[in-house]
Amino acid sequence: MEITENGVVKTDKASVLNNWKTDFKNVYTSNVANDKEIHRDYDPSSNINSHESEILNEGISIIDVKQAVMSLTKNKAYGTDGHPAEVLCSDTCIEFLHRLCTQTVLCVLSNRRNAT
Repeated sequence: MEITENGVVKTDKASVLNNWKTDFKNVYTSNVANDKEIHRDYDPSSNINSHESEILNEGISIIDVKQAVMSLTKNKAYGTDGHPAEVLCSDTCIEFLHRLCTQTVLCVLSNRRNAT
């Protein structure tokens, strides 16, 4: 189910999924000219110890995603799409978000390896 900007309730699965696909695509589409502009303030010599580095380099688990989703404030929409946090709480959505996070991270790492 989805409520459009003009208040129309859509229940057509294909339409709702297509809107979600478009929304997520827009979130991950960048208008930045290049990767250097994104990371211009990044300092690779920052003070991160080896234990912190190991934690930061671990993969994103489905448990991480579930904990993040469950920690969202209920009855609040976090984005411009107006979807409340409860929409993300289903197992199907959590699995989708996990796959999305994992694939996004892998794409970024792959693109960085190919650029060097």
